[in-house]
Amino acid sequence: MTREGARTSTWVAGALLLVAVGFAVGAAALPHDTTASNSPKSQPAWRSQDQVARTVTFTHDIAPILFHSCAPCHHPGEAAPFSLLTFTDAKTHAGQIAAVTGMRIMPPWLPERGDFAFADDLRLTPEQIAILQSWVAQGAPEGDLADLPPKPQFAEGWQLGKPDVIARAQTPTRCPPVARIPIGISSFALPLIAPAG
Repeated sequence: MTREGARTSTWVAGALLLVAVGFAVGAAALPHDTTASNSPKSQPAWRSQDQVARTVTFTHDIAPILFHSCAPCHHPGEAAPFSLLTFTDAKTHAGQIAAVTGMRIMPPWLPERGDFAFADDLRLTPEQIAILQSWVAQGAPEGDLADLPPKPQFAEGWQLGKPDVIARAQTPTRCPPVARIPIGISSFALPLIAPAG
């Protein structure tokens, strides 16, 4: 692929991502019409008849889902653009939550389902998506504070624990613009000094 081709591919991928995110945010305010196509790929991961008949509340039903599958990224200091640790946070973004989970854009989880389970799988079940949809359809009620589970606690710094060895470059490494990086893997070597003991 030429540099121009790589630049075009990067631009197209970025544009598609922006369109998807823009659609998801815009769709948060729109009713979902699943009658437009019979293709499973074109329909949301939920259907209106899947909504839960009972009253769904943030404290009893939604907080456990958000705390497990969303809060690892949606808390202060992490990559997500807003927090989802409180009722106010969730209600503010309720329509957006319904849209992006219904289309399975969020939470992001790239591995395909297979014959085995991944540890710490953040993917939502169809039942969890139906609960989120029902909560929004019911006006996003808060519920009894006695039902609210404890907020998750997150480690500062290394999320998976401090690594055994941290390699630091002795001099800065200058990276060329993305369009000039050859297709493939770019790498460089760092000298490691074994820790004493």
